[in-house]
Amino acid sequence: ADIRIGEISLSFMKDVEVTTVFANLLDNAIEAAGKAHQPFAKLRVNLVGNFLSIHMENSCDSQPVKKGAEYKTTKKGQHGYGLKNIRRVVEQYDGDMQCDWEDGVFTTTIMLQKP
Repeated sequence: ADIRIGEISLSFMKDVEVTTVFANLLDNAIEAAGKAHQPFAKLRVNLVGNFLSIHMENSCDSQPVKKGAEYKTTKKGQHGYGLKNIRRVVEQYDGDMQCDWEDGVFTTTIMLQKP
C-alpha cells in the first residue's frame, strides 16, 4: 500500500465518521487488490482549498457490478454497506463522492467541505 497524507486535521469529523470512511475504503481496497493479478492500493489525503480531498485507487481485475447508482458487494455473506456508509458520512458534510472502475483500477474520490 502507498499512503500519503498531507498536513490535515480531521477534528471537524466525529471519530466514528473518520473510522467509517477510512476503514471501509481500506477494507474494500485491500480485499479487491488481494485478488488482483498485480495488487496495489494508493491512498491520498490532502487539503485542497477549503476541502478535504480523499483519493483511493486500487487494483481490481474484474469490473464491479452496479445496481442502479450503487456497486454490489462481492463479499460472501456481506451486505455491501461499506460504500453506502461512506456516502452517508459524505452527505452529512455536503460533500461529493465519485466511484469509478477503468482498466483494472477502482477509484474512489471524496471531497468534504470543512465547516
